[in-house]
Amino acid sequence: MATFAQNVPNSTRQSGWIWEFLKEELVPYPGRAALVGRMVTAATLAMLITMTFRLPYGAYCAVYALSISRENTRTTVKTAITRIVSYSLGAIGVLIGATLFVNDPAVRLLWVFGAMFITFYAISAMTDSAAATAIGYLIVITVPLWDQHISGELRSAQSSRPGLPNPAMP
Repeated sequence: MATFAQNVPNSTRQSGWIWEFLKEELVPYPGRAALVGRMVTAATLAMLITMTFRLPYGAYCAVYALSISRENTRTTVKTAITRIVSYSLGAIGVLIGATLFVNDPAVRLLWVFGAMFITFYAISAMTDSAAATAIGYLIVITVPLWDQHISGELRSAQSSRPGLPNPAMP
């Protein structure tokens, strides 16, 4: 009676690509320590400021501190300026849209759809998709905030006394 030998898949081969990838990505190069130092310092300062002043959405601040950091300082400053301009344009658009369409829910829904469509089109059409993505992040973060029906008194009471239940959460 003939028997066939079965090949059992070797789990070390399947997970070996992870180690090869990590070895390739973590190879030291000149300037890496300075880059890591800038990134750690920026993220730490961002979180200290966020926690000190109890700013909402602090995790976004740390993510941006990490994503803005580039190989050299000149590119980092250029990226930061691009993000600042993008966020300013996005904030102007969100404020104008929210002011114009706050009273009619149907038109507001159309404005949200239109803003998302324009954002996705800009991401695909612009040469600097990071700027369009920054505007999209701002829209995605602020749309739920504009839809909350909470009075200013409740919102300020929640921020001044963190032990109170959040009126925005059901």
